Amino acid sequence: VDAYPIGVFVVKPGVGITACQAWGRPGGGDIVIEGLSNGLNVETIIANLLDGDGDTKIRQYGVALLYTTPRTGAYTGEWCRDWKGHILGPNYAVQGNCLSGEHILKNMESAFINTSGSLANRLMQALLAAKESGADNRCAIMNISSMCAGILVVKPTDTNNPHLSIEVRYSPAKGDPIDDLKKKFDEWASSQTVVENKNNIERTFKLFQNFPNPFNPSTMISYQIPQTGFVNIEIFNMMGQRVRTLVDDVKNSGYYDVNWDGRNDHGEIVENGIYVYQMQCEGFIQRKKMTFLK
Repeated sequence: VDAYPIGVFVVKPGVGITACQAWGRPGGGDIVIEGLSNGLNVETIIANLLDGDGDTKIRQYGVALLYTTPRTGAYTGEWCRDWKGHILGPNYAVQGNCLSGEHILKNMESAFINTSGSLANRLMQALLAAKESGADNRCAIMNISSMCAGILVVKPTDTNNPHLSIEVRYSPAKGDPIDDLKKKFDEWASSQTVVENKNNIERTFKLFQNFPNPFNPSTMISYQIPQTGFVNIEIFNMMGQRVRTLVDDVKNSGYYDVNWDGRNDHGEIVENGIYVYQMQCEGFIQRKKMTFLK
């Protein structure tokens, strides 16, 4: 993918990312994509977003560019809801509105700076640092930090799918969105441990638990085989009826991922519920369960 929007973000892998918050400008994503694709600097991208916009006072933007030297920038309109503002660092931009105070951004900045490890882990810790009742002041009455939370990480080599993209929204059954996000993040991190070790494959057949689970609209199923063989992976409903054949081919030894989009062999979206996915190869059979939610 050259450049694309995801939620409030517009991303160009290996180049930079822009967050469009508060009241987003219609068509703003196209302006950012053009700027990222043409190698424009931070100031120009923000200026282009504001140029000809009659509602700049209710806009909020954050920009982080990689290029040769990382550059960041931000803009917060004076009519964005209080507390509002932004903090810039050499390779990060933190901005927000409708906050309980400036300390929310400062706590996030401190956690991001002082956390070691991957970018994904640093972003997760930054969000955890913002988890307090009423961090989004509209949520204080519900005793939660926010109405939604998410993390997006895109690697320069990503093509069709981001390295990490998780978003959750508040529901009384799940509690605070940041807590729910942390659970999903831990599941993702666990799956990445498997991926990172795929070059050290055990000399065994193995079918891994799908991720995410439960899922909507799609999920990833990973498996490994120690030798060349004919691999068959099928999905069944709880009545034992085959719903979809995902793999039915000869594969060399190695580690593989296959995506299921929640559709049957006829291209129809399946019903909510629990499904069994089964792998067969050279006499090996293994099954696991997964849950599809519309």
